[in-house]
Amino acid sequence: MTDMGPRNSRKRKKNSNIEWNSLIGFLPGYSWLIVLVAVLSFSVLGVVVYDFYRYTRSAERLSVEIDIRGSQVISSERVENILKNTVFERQTANDEQTGSPSLLAISSQEVKESLQEKIARFKSVFVRREFPNRLIIEVEERKPVAIAVVFDREAGRRRGKLIDREGEMFPPAPDERQSLIENLPRVFGLEETENEKQFQAAWESSLEVLELTREIFSPDILDWVQIRPAGYFVKIQINRPRTVEVRLGVDDYEKKLNHLKELMATEDFRRLGDYIDLTSPDDIYTGETTGNYLPEQKERFLYG
Repeated sequence: MTDMGPRNSRKRKKNSNIEWNSLIGFLPGYSWLIVLVAVLSFSVLGVVVYDFYRYTRSAERLSVEIDIRGSQVISSERVENILKNTVFERQTANDEQTGSPSLLAISSQEVKESLQEKIARFKSVFVRREFPNRLIIEVEERKPVAIAVVFDREAGRRRGKLIDREGEMFPPAPDERQSLIENLPRVFGLEETENEKQFQAAWESSLEVLELTREIFSPDILDWVQIRPAGYFVKIQINRPRTVEVRLGVDDYEKKLNHLKELMATEDFRRLGDYIDLTSPDDIYTGETTGNYLPEQKERFLYG
């Protein structure tokens, strides 16, 4: 009779393991099979990694899609041409293998710096990459509040540049010049400032008068603002109900402009001269101007 106890059960398991180990040991090329599987596994992994590398380095080339957001005045074509002639061109020159730009190799910081250097209209630029092939560029454009007329030494004449609330000047886009001529007043005298601090002080006074005039009257009533930086003396020209020059002095602009509004509602206003001096609102002077150094109408908008 066969012994079925626990002791013999352990013996059968031990004998079974020996039998399988012996059988595997006699299988031809078993150790080489393990090596082969390992080699194949690493080979497949290497191919996958290499294919991904090639994909990111070549599949995205020349098909990089530039997605420009927030630009209302500057055209997408201008932005793309600047990048192709700067950042993309340098990247292409560095890539001897394909001669084309790679999305991974494009520097977001370089794109930002290039655009802000070439396009003064851009107040801020944010760049991010979106795989597989999109370069997203989000911009904020400067909004002009006036036309600063400054002297261009190279051209030997005055030229107009747009200026925003922060006092930054920039050229207009070609297709917006006519609308700016019709809607924005000119500012004279900023070129006479001697340093940045004086410029900012002069511009702040000019901006205050600009905004108060638009608030008290209407945006299109103002032809120009002139400031003398030495004393920050300000005068303006309005075009309704007739063209008249108004001298505002150095302070209390809101009080003086409100006084002008009251004066314009009287019958006496039309009988006054072509200039009104409100430097001291309690003592109003008027008369005829003897001349003005400001440019003629035909020179108003020679943009830089």
